[in-house]
Amino acid sequence: MAANVQTENVLKQDERSGAPGLASTTATERAIVEICEDILQREGISPRDDFFDDLKANSLDLIRVFGRVNESFNLSLQASVLASEPTIARLACCVDAELHK
Repeated sequence: MAANVQTENVLKQDERSGAPGLASTTATERAIVEICEDILQREGISPRDDFFDDLKANSLDLIRVFGRVNESFNLSLQASVLASEPTIARLACCVDAELHK
């Protein structure tokens, strides 16, 4: 339920702001971008950004992101799902796959 509320809030915010580049992203990606922007204290994060190379996040940041994502979507994903491609887009795919099991 919390994931739906957060996702709806992100969608409403995007519609109001007309934020460029977000039209091609999913609601899950936008929700995770919002989580990452909050935890990493930066704006303009893209779902295609690499957590380590582009966002300069460290392993503790990633643990915090996963904790918030798991809490928001009522899941228990492990950080190892991002071993080959550590991006928000990949994390969103994993979240969506778990939600639709």
